[in-house]
Amino acid sequence: MLFYVDEFGDGGLGPKSVAAHPWFILGAAGIRDINRKSIANTIREIKGTVFGPKWTSKPWKDTEIKGRYVAHALDEITKGRTPKKPKGYIGLTKGAIDELIDSLWKVYNTFHPTLYAIGVDKQKELSVPRTVYYNPIAIAYAYLQQRLSALSQHSTNGEEPMLILADEQKEHEKLFRSGQVNIVRRTLQRGMPNIPDIHNIIAKPVWIDSDEMEIDREITQLVDLMLYSVSRGMLHGDWAHSWLENLGSHFARHWGKAKGLGAIWNAGITIYPRSYYRRGTWADK
Repeated sequence: MLFYVDEFGDGGLGPKSVAAHPWFILGAAGIRDINRKSIANTIREIKGTVFGPKWTSKPWKDTEIKGRYVAHALDEITKGRTPKKPKGYIGLTKGAIDELIDSLWKVYNTFHPTLYAIGVDKQKELSVPRTVYYNPIAIAYAYLQQRLSALSQHSTNGEEPMLILADEQKEHEKLFRSGQVNIVRRTLQRGMPNIPDIHNIIAKPVWIDSDEMEIDREITQLVDLMLYSVSRGMLHGDWAHSWLENLGSHFARHWGKAKGLGAIWNAGITIYPRSYYRRGTWADK
């Protein structure tokens, strides 16, 4: 499987960084490699319908599908105003935005990506007395490695490798090269009764060149939409957000809790340094 990764926030633990970005969230959407081109082509078709047939002649960033862009456009239209950014969103109607959102849900429901989101609450982490504070990016990647190793182990007995793809980030690369991600993963796994085999996955991401790998950058947009939705819950406690409810069935379930309370928590959605959520939401089902 191919797991496309995107991030929300940054890994800084300094006062300014924590104030500006109190959370770091890593999101991943896993697809079958045979569906890679089909998903990308479907998203491109959606863009042609919503943004017009000439969208490919414009800078890609003008029609990039990001959760905050879509939410901002919808908010502006609801208030009787015209979206003013990005450029591709200028002049879109509520009908166009609704069609965009509905079409994206159809992509999820057709191809059934497996979703993971790992959030690091930097303020809470710093409030816990520790000798060493690890980089939130390393913490999130360590959890993702553990989750994907378990997925491979339980679903294919470790026979199907999991490959992580992400936009190239120098800070992320440094954390892998220095071995900090491995150190954090081993630290977090202490005391676990069943530690999944890290060799079940290709542990270090393959970095995407967004200018050259056009297929992959289209798919990554699905991750951003999920990240925006999850951030509503993690930052604002809005776990009942309608987008999250639409995405809910695609989050990975805990292997030991296939049904009932806790099916998604600490599986498809993980919060560090401790898991907490609002009971009675879609994720408890």
